[in-house]
Amino acid sequence: MLKDKLYKEFQNKGFCIIKDFFSKNELEKINYALNNIIYKISDSKKFEKIKSLDSVQFKNNFDKLKSNYPSKAGAIYDTVQTSLALQSLLTSKKIIKILCFFLDLKNETFILNFFKSIRLDLPKKDNHLLSWHQDFMDTSKKNFDYSKGITIWAPLNKVNKTNGSMELCIGSQKKRVGIISKKRKNINASEYLDIDKKVIKKYKKEIINCNRGDVVIMNMNCIHRSVSGKSNILRKTIISRYIDINSNGFVPGAIKFTPSSS
Repeated sequence: MLKDKLYKEFQNKGFCIIKDFFSKNELEKINYALNNIIYKISDSKKFEKIKSLDSVQFKNNFDKLKSNYPSKAGAIYDTVQTSLALQSLLTSKKIIKILCFFLDLKNETFILNFFKSIRLDLPKKDNHLLSWHQDFMDTSKKNFDYSKGITIWAPLNKVNKTNGSMELCIGSQKKRVGIISKKRKNINASEYLDIDKKVIKKYKKEIINCNRGDVVIMNMNCIHRSVSGKSNILRKTIISRYIDINSNGFVPGAIKFTPSSS
């Protein structure tokens, strides 16, 4: 059966891809919400007439916004996290069902959803891209064991080596390897994360190649990094993280919200 195959792949590789998981209607709601947030916060009529978030014109407008008004671009990223459309998508019944399946849980009462957002990555630029790292709940506890945590990674447009994507180390989910974290000098850039190159060399790599609607289910221990795009399209990706409250990696208390300014 397909579910058994996906489960086996998830256990062996640390991740798997579920094809056509989100419907066109579900993702259109996300597009509308994202468009509304960008138009409202940018306060620019340049975004009013943009019909497609996959257009070159939208990419150019967003590029100029980030360059000229980085605080507005950061506010857009931060505000997206509070979108009801995004929250409802990432806590839907089918999301809960798939989480329980991969975490071997009976129901959602043991699951916490502590992070959700949409990445907006400009092509040919890497000042906000993350190097090799493993996901975590809290920066100060970044090297806890998060084997009972799941990251959902869902592209809003086609991702591959050309358009930009994510590269993963196959089978790297079995242990934490020690993440280095530093603040970038640019105040409008995200935190810099990295892992010793000797560790990375041990693993075979895979660049995710999938379409809008597909979903990557990834163990939070799985080592991965961003891949910069070379096309003329803005890469948009939904990211959400979940953890079993009974796991060793669980960090109690409210997760602090830190504006990205990215």
